[in-house]
Amino acid sequence: MKLLVRVISEQEPTYIAAKWLCDKLGIENEISSYDYDEAVEATGLEDKNIVFDIFKEYVEMIEFLDVI
Repeated sequence: MKLLVRVISEQEPTYIAAKWLCDKLGIENEISSYDYDEAVEATGLEDKNIVFDIFKEYVEMIEFLDVI
């Protein structure tokens, strides 16, 4: 599985995906917008698991995709 992250802002895409996972999985972790490394560590998310859509301007959608 990969995360598709549509990026429409200047925010760090890895952080956005990790923060979303923390929220969805109920991970007890206070993550601020600057704690990118902490967010990634808390979810085990790596750059290789994220597909970036750089043709958008704000985070529009994060969805799970099956990798064939």
